[in-house]
Amino acid sequence: MPASLQAEYNLPSISEEKQIEAIDPPRFDREKCTRCMKCVEACSYEALKVVSTLESVDDIFSDVMKDALFYESSRGGFTISGGEPLMHPKTTLALLKKAKEKGLHTVLDTCGYANWNTTKPILKYVDLVMLDIKLLDDEKHKKWTGVSNRLILENAKKMAECNTKMRLRLPIIHSVNFWDLQYPKDIAAFAKTLGKSVCGIDLLPFHSFAAKKFGNIGRKGYFDHFPNIFNEEIEDYRKIISKGGWQTTIGGLIGVQQNEE
Repeated sequence: MPASLQAEYNLPSISEEKQIEAIDPPRFDREKCTRCMKCVEACSYEALKVVSTLESVDDIFSDVMKDALFYESSRGGFTISGGEPLMHPKTTLALLKKAKEKGLHTVLDTCGYANWNTTKPILKYVDLVMLDIKLLDDEKHKKWTGVSNRLILENAKKMAECNTKMRLRLPIIHSVNFWDLQYPKDIAAFAKTLGKSVCGIDLLPFHSFAAKKFGNIGRKGYFDHFPNIFNEEIEDYRKIISKGGWQTTIGGLIGVQQNEE
């Protein structure tokens, strides 16, 4: 660079340039977070925001009914999931009651790990239960989920006794229940004990789509580094289960009409 130009713009010489130090941005310690949200109030750049709010049952259902025309044209309805909706039985019951008052088709998406005394009254207002059955082996279930599966399986049988319509949902995950052809065989045997209540079984191959979301909030998902499973890899699972006469899918169904077939 010519000396005159350098002087005119008052630019530093190469020897005068200082190396820019990397800036380590503030980070959350999720283990210490109490969810007080004071960090949101303190952030003058509005880089942080609250993405969930407390709402009444009426407020929630008002939002649900904004899509009433869509429900009518698509034969869709109201699905309550979570998290785990049965951890909030009063709210779940109140929402489902309102949905049935409006004539909506209702679906409860649950893992089934809940007190039967609070679950049974809810079923009166449910047209379909989508029930997760992750593992039938109790020891493996404890290893991967931290709890026994006995309550889940007992609740499934009680739902069947109440003639509750169910679709069994089977997450398929490497090292957990893949590759293990005994698993779909055992699922088929278990489904038979539930009789006509089971209208279908859905295989849900693991994918890591949520890993980036976990990273965005400074958290690590337990299964972040598990490999994705592709549909063709569990086709044998589908064939084994479908021999029992159930509508068996890979990935699940969309639409009330499909669920009722």
